[in-house]
Amino acid sequence: MPSDYIICVDESGDLGLRNFNANFPIFLVAMAIFNREEYENEVVPAFESLKREFFGHVDVPLHEIDIRRNFGPIRLLPGENRRDEFRAALREEIGDSQFKIVAAAIDKRHLARPSSATLGIYDQCFLGCALSLQTLWPDLKIHPDPVELVVESRGRIEDEALRTTVTELSQGTGPLELQTAFELRFVGKADLHIGVEIADLIANPIAREVLGMRQPALSFDLIRDKFLGNTDSERPASLIVFGDR
Repeated sequence: MPSDYIICVDESGDLGLRNFNANFPIFLVAMAIFNREEYENEVVPAFESLKREFFGHVDVPLHEIDIRRNFGPIRLLPGENRRDEFRAALREEIGDSQFKIVAAAIDKRHLARPSSATLGIYDQCFLGCALSLQTLWPDLKIHPDPVELVVESRGRIEDEALRTTVTELSQGTGPLELQTAFELRFVGKADLHIGVEIADLIANPIAREVLGMRQPALSFDLIRDKFLGNTDSERPASLIVFGDR
């Protein structure tokens, strides 16, 4: 039986630790947590309706960088007014959609001796998200079925490394004693998975908030209340930053 929950994962930033972009010195993994029934019956139809309204069909990828920079399908919209209407409608759908967020980031500027890291920065951020799930999501502890984990594929080697990490998490043999099974599924950009597209849309605004940067079309304030745990403090409890000062 499929689990009651779907967790969709995407990232923002690059994996470089030495020659990184000084203007964006961060790598972040974001997870969007959906109740399956709400996801299938409400979230997916709402986003497909949005795509039809503005593009005439559902085979349109929603990528944050394209929307922010007027690349990809958004360039086909007739004029900046229509693009602004699309961004406003997208913000409304993100705000209305029922999902929760955990995220973990690495601030590369403040890492000591980055070459000595025992974990890759993707795995470190992924495990940071898993730690938030373990401590802040009570449903995870009592759920009897494997929780579906949907991740955008990054390549064969990277995918197999993540599969090993997730297997260790599911078996309680890794660096975290997380006694919850995950069913890992990889998708590509061409699969147009709505949940992964949402994870993509929220990852960069979260990273920008960590850096104190100007917010793009989808601002952090739009999603602050969706984080697991306490969201009243300056930084939500489920937004972990490694190397932070």
